[in-house]
Amino acid sequence: MNEKAILNSLEAIKKDLLDIKEIVSSIPRKKLPMPYGYNPMGKKKCLSQRLRGGFMDPEIRAVILRLRKEGQPYKNIAAHIKEHWPGQPEKHPSRSAIHRFVWSARLGRLREFGIEDIE
Repeated sequence: MNEKAILNSLEAIKKDLLDIKEIVSSIPRKKLPMPYGYNPMGKKKCLSQRLRGGFMDPEIRAVILRLRKEGQPYKNIAAHIKEHWPGQPEKHPSRSAIHRFVWSARLGRLREFGIEDIE
């Protein structure tokens, strides 16, 4: 091979490498979330949830949803419930239980209790 053919081959290789570099740079670096409803294990999903403790009281549920829509943090909601129902510790949910309740309501798992999707 002569020198001109070698240079042409090297130019073609260089162009291919630049194309590969451009393609690789466009690949997202973060792991993308799974699509909605993706169930890799094939397990049955639990769409329903039982209400326990203070959540069985519709007044407590209404207060939690109202305060959360107003933008109150979960710890303030828990403090509000303890303040307004001081002699009834069975109605005092924890901050994390309130968080799980609100997320279940957002995901539509509490429709059977009359709680529609909230924003």
